[in-house]
Amino acid sequence: MSRHCQCNCEINTGSTAVFLPEDILNAIINVAKIIPSVIVPGQGLPGPSEGLYAVFPIVGKYVKITNNSVSNGIITHNGGLIFSGKSNGQNADLEITNFKIKLETGLISANTVLTIGCNKQRLGEVNVFQLDGVSINRDCNNVTGTATNVKLTAEASSALNQIAAQPIFTAGLSIGSASFAFNLETRNSC
Repeated sequence: MSRHCQCNCEINTGSTAVFLPEDILNAIINVAKIIPSVIVPGQGLPGPSEGLYAVFPIVGKYVKITNNSVSNGIITHNGGLIFSGKSNGQNADLEITNFKIKLETGLISANTVLTIGCNKQRLGEVNVFQLDGVSINRDCNNVTGTATNVKLTAEASSALNQIAAQPIFTAGLSIGSASFAFNLETRNSC
């Protein structure tokens, strides 16, 4: 007889890393003329084979454990990314901060602000990335996961195209990969 076990577990500590390979980073910088930067407390580090490797601290929320597997949940982060460029001669920035990964759908939302010249638009919480190829592993209270593709959403590609002042980015464009690791605080045995 199998035992069905389900519990919600709070996340104690952890981090999520995103890697933009060198060819994608070069296209963003040299073709779109956009400079990506990491917002503190995130950290931007040189990645393998150059590229950009950004790490963001996980600050909380929960995951649902069903029969010893992570079935869904939300992972929240501090820090973010800012994409800076020129839109028709004006300074332009897309700022995405405080990411939330929704494990059930693979969507990543963020607080989003688009500024072109003096026009600052607070867009609110917007779905900016879609994770594909997600695998999640749990060993006691330690959870790790990887996503083979981090893809732009329609909202993110539209905002980046406004900064580039040309239609370069498309929804579904793969810009890199991601991984995360965190520790759980379990309230009941599962």
